[in-house]
Amino acid sequence: MTGRTIDQTVEFALQPAWAEVNIHSKPSGATVFVDDDAIGSTPLSAEILRGERGLRLQAAGYADLVRTLELAAGETLDLGILPLLPAAGLLSLESRPPGASVNVRGAYRCPSPLTVELSPGTEHRIQLSRPGYRRFSRSLALEAGEESSLTATLEAQLGG
Repeated sequence: MTGRTIDQTVEFALQPAWAEVNIHSKPSGATVFVDDDAIGSTPLSAEILRGERGLRLQAAGYADLVRTLELAAGETLDLGILPLLPAAGLLSLESRPPGASVNVRGAYRCPSPLTVELSPGTEHRIQLSRPGYRRFSRSLALEAGEESSLTATLEAQLGG
């Protein structure tokens, strides 16, 4: 074979297949997920493989923040401070008898039973009604991430 005794040199430079991404949140301490894999907590500087990636920040009492990132190899991306919003409260509603119309702050939702999300720290007027029964009305507020249940017993409306 030719070239067996000839020294040959091959040089190449490896290029990174990732981007450097800086992630901060308010409040800090949120768990950072990339494509559903936890990679750390904010504030975080991470090497994330190029391409389209799903980013999710998760913190107790706050709604998940979800973004799609399009990353190029070798780039540095600073996402700035990502504000986390308080998580909605969840209210499970039932009525006796079932099938009552449900209105939350004047907006029709659907017949009971159902679960509704309520913005935290805000007073919400809940009304349930059904033909032949007196209207049930209650005001309540839930904290961020709080879960509560309410069973409304509707009173039959007699006479006419």
